[in-house]
Amino acid sequence: MLVIDPESMGYEVIINPAIAIGGPATIRFYLYQMLESKVSTILTNECDPRITELFGKAGIHIISGEYGQVKKVLNKFFKMSMEDTIITE
Repeated sequence: MLVIDPESMGYEVIINPAIAIGGPATIRFYLYQMLESKVSTILTNECDPRITELFGKAGIHIISGEYGQVKKVLNKFFKMSMEDTIITE
């Protein structure tokens, strides 16, 4: 998992223990890691609906269907975020 700060574009790599070990306790540990890193959104190719629900309850949004070069995925995400922003004067 690549955790990127959208303001500074600094990043941190977090290993997903669920890939090697699996199980509910591993998923909760992974969620804890995401919360510790102050992750608000996860971009992923696919995600189990139960994990999406669990992370959603913790305030972490999961956007599935994302894959490819990191730069292109981030550009798409930032563009989508800007389109969702409503500016009022």
